Amino acid sequence: MALIAAALLPLGGCAGSASVSIVPLNFQRISPTGPLIYEFSPKECYYWINDAKELCIAMTVQKKFLRPGVNQEEFHLSLVLEGLPAGDARTYPFNTRTVRGRNRQGLSNTRFASIDGVAAVWDFGKDELHGRFEFRGLQQSYMVLMGWAYTRQVLCFGEFAARLSREKGEAILMKTEKEAMRRGVQE
Repeated sequence: MALIAAALLPLGGCAGSASVSIVPLNFQRISPTGPLIYEFSPKECYYWINDAKELCIAMTVQKKFLRPGVNQEEFHLSLVLEGLPAGDARTYPFNTRTVRGRNRQGLSNTRFASIDGVAAVWDFGKDELHGRFEFRGLQQSYMVLMGWAYTRQVLCFGEFAARLSREKGEAILMKTEKEAMRRGVQE
């Protein structure tokens, strides 16, 4: 049994992982009780090359608590980086098309997209792609009577170890591109 467990240990990281921090930027007022930094630890992170020869990275974490729906937490983030590394590493500038993200905590829903930023990736062409990113983005919150509103800027930064899987990555990417968040759609 110990030999079987030892043989399966390397498979534990098959889904990749990441850490992401989001800092709301509101220089007009600050909440006396709300968090200054929102931390997420995606348990799944994948990369692939899409049909347009872009490097895509998508990550997610989902937590379900005792009461389904109300206490559920979901975080999804996708990056579409233009072009491929010439070697095993590359630095990418961000634009308004690069990042899409969504976060749901209970009844609270937010979505965000990049304005500008940068990412660095390395170990391209290997089983696991590593990288770091930081960007400024616009975040919106969903209000029941108003729909998507309350736009504010955020600063986001993180790092990842992504496993190669187009199928699993595209499923996450589709969650980040719901409604008016599709890349290429005028917002």
